[in-house]
Amino acid sequence: VPLDITPEKGYWVAVISDDILSIEGVPVTAWTTDITKGWNMVGSVYDTSAPFTDPNDAPPNSVLGFSYTWNPSTKSYTLLYTLEPTKGHWVAASADCSLTVP
Repeated sequence: VPLDITPEKGYWVAVISDDILSIEGVPVTAWTTDITKGWNMVGSVYDTSAPFTDPNDAPPNSVLGFSYTWNPSTKSYTLLYTLEPTKGHWVAASADCSLTVP
């Protein structure tokens, strides 16, 4: 079933067995979105890790410089200091703000 996805959002996908999902579209190398205070799930950019220790946010210092991503093999979260392609990332904001990646 075709679905529209938004490049800057991260998504949880539930499957009952191993599967391969194909995504078609124009590669996204940068994006900006508004996020809210608290935890937000965001995506990354195409084909490269995006450093995240000093997030490009407005107002400055609203987003913490790390993320968590789910590791299905270990069934646990992994702490990252980059946003990795093809993964959804939980990022924390201390205030409503905008976030630009990379």
